[in-house]
Amino acid sequence: MLPRVQNTLRFVAIAFNHYLRQPIYRTFLIGKMSQIEDSTDSDSETVAELRRCHIYEPSRNSVLRDRDIYLKKSLFEIAEEADWQISEVLTISDLPTWPEYAKALERTEEANNTSAANANTDLSKKIVLWQGDITMLNVDAIVNAANDSLLGGGGVDGAIHESAGPKLLSECETLNGCETGDAKITAAYLLPSQFVVHTVGPKCHSPDSVVSHHSEMLLTSCYRTCLDKVLEHNEFNKRSPDTASKDEERPGVSAKDDDSNASISKRLQRFEPPIRSIAFPCISTGIYGYPKEAAAEVALKTIREWLDEHPDELDAVIFCVFLDSDVRNYEKLLPVYFPLPDYPQSRSSEDET
Repeated sequence: MLPRVQNTLRFVAIAFNHYLRQPIYRTFLIGKMSQIEDSTDSDSETVAELRRCHIYEPSRNSVLRDRDIYLKKSLFEIAEEADWQISEVLTISDLPTWPEYAKALERTEEANNTSAANANTDLSKKIVLWQGDITMLNVDAIVNAANDSLLGGGGVDGAIHESAGPKLLSECETLNGCETGDAKITAAYLLPSQFVVHTVGPKCHSPDSVVSHHSEMLLTSCYRTCLDKVLEHNEFNKRSPDTASKDEERPGVSAKDDDSNASISKRLQRFEPPIRSIAFPCISTGIYGYPKEAAAEVALKTIREWLDEHPDELDAVIFCVFLDSDVRNYEKLLPVYFPLPDYPQSRSSEDET
């Protein structure tokens, strides 16, 4: 039985050699190769053939090493390597908060009167609406509206991969794709941000622009899962390597435990910076066809609910839009989900008049 399996695998390895960059084939062959190598009577020729094809699978150790290197680089070092200017990059301090934005549009009164009962000054100050290129934001994380392969595509996905450089693709190749509604975090490499949160939105090509409940739930999952992954990342990296090492120095452990602790300590030395600011594009509203206003409502509703549950986990959430129509949708819906209280600035300006 085993020789037949080996011959079949040899044929598969050769026939699909040029498809190995696709996660479905790569995962299948890597799993089968492990089974054959573990067998006592494995055919060395089959193993050699699979190993030859396996060269397309990037070494996870090298990917983790590159990730560590780039997360430790300064913005100036990244700019020099990526050949863009620091002056081209926007930081959080360069972007007006939602209360400042609304005041500039003279829409503060409208925002006040929409739903005053749900007004939360602290949360509203965390929200930013900005029209521009998400790849030039110096925030902790930007969200990529990816496809399920995570290997790049068109639109914002292609722009992020192009700007981040080939090492982003190398890390994505180790993730075995991503399910619709799920999210995965990578380093940002040559981007001015530190991390990229990849999420796969639903395809919604309805001729009458009616969104199914299933599609709405999947899009909701995209936004919530991105934020949950950020929370998970921050929880995992709360302890510094020094603190972790001290915690592990406890008496009464065996030599076997020492070896286990050494590996844990080594893993904990990959301490990564927390994510306190995140920028979202308009997920699924491009070629995936999700109606733009409906998508904006899902985004705002989901993020407002998540921030109500975790008010101290993020300092800024940026809605990064590209089209004028998206700007109008967010300007219309932001007062509904992030109504503004009556600010002292407004009263003081009235007193001056």
